[in-house]
Amino acid sequence: MKNFFKNKRSKLKLFPFIFNSISGEPFRCEIYDINGEEKKIEFFFLKQSEYNSYFLDMKQYVVWSIVDDLYRVLVDESYYSKFEILYQKEINIIYMNFLQKLLYKRYKIIRKNFLYYFLSIFFSLFLIYFFYFKEISFLKEYQYLIFFIIFILNFVFLFFYTKVKQRDFFQNYKTKLLKETMKNIKSFLGVEVFENISKQQRMFSSEFFDEKEK
Repeated sequence: MKNFFKNKRSKLKLFPFIFNSISGEPFRCEIYDINGEEKKIEFFFLKQSEYNSYFLDMKQYVVWSIVDDLYRVLVDESYYSKFEILYQKEINIIYMNFLQKLLYKRYKIIRKNFLYYFLSIFFSLFLIYFFYFKEISFLKEYQYLIFFIIFILNFVFLFFYTKVKQRDFFQNYKTKLLKETMKNIKSFLGVEVFENISKQQRMFSSEFFDEKEK
């Protein structure tokens, strides 16, 4: 069972279209041992992706993508120069753990939703089977219509119910996990350094676009 989950985890993906949009060689490449598994991380400049302009317009200077056990980080060159301290090994491992846990949780939620949909179909079939063999004439006469109505009602109810519940659950999990991740990074860097970096990050966008307009 442990190997089953290990194999599933290694196949998780994050923004594969961004991952595949990158051209050229990475300017930095490292391999880390995370929880007994080798994970490779490659750094590329944002301009090496066809989505460069899109991300800059959104003021998104760092984008992570994952395919299997390979992590790719797209980062604006000036942003990386200014905040290189955030991409040292220990912090990379903290963030890679965050992404892996988040993606695995999403996979579990999707798998659970499929189970709910299957149960909906099974329940509908059971009711039709029950009505049919009870030989209730009225129900037997309209068994296909009843089946269709029950199936649709079950499916619609479960679809929207699970979608809302699981979305809220995932968002709460993500918020909690992100806070824990930021706390670990803050602990590693130290409060003063962390707060100073946060302040510089808030100022970076205005400085970046002012520089572009010159």
